[in-house]
Amino acid sequence: METALWEYNGTWRLQTDVPKIVAKLKRRKEVDLIGTSPNSNWHIFHIQYRSRKNALKGLTRLSGQECFFNAVDGAVLLKNGCKLQENQ
Repeated sequence: METALWEYNGTWRLQTDVPKIVAKLKRRKEVDLIGTSPNSNWHIFHIQYRSRKNALKGLTRLSGQECFFNAVDGAVLLKNGCKLQENQ
């Protein structure tokens, strides 16, 4: 599962296939769903942030994971590590 956030013409677009993030974004009034993939669970949202710093903070709060800016791609990405759970 991956999540990416990038700036496009002064606005931000978020692409994800994580069901919890999709559900959170669909509940927000200021976020628009602009695209989905018929063959997979990918969703693309239009979201407003004033700066890259606010975008990093917003994605961190939204996902609950640490994120970073990838200067090569010009995108904010999540550090998706495998979270192992203890056997109970």
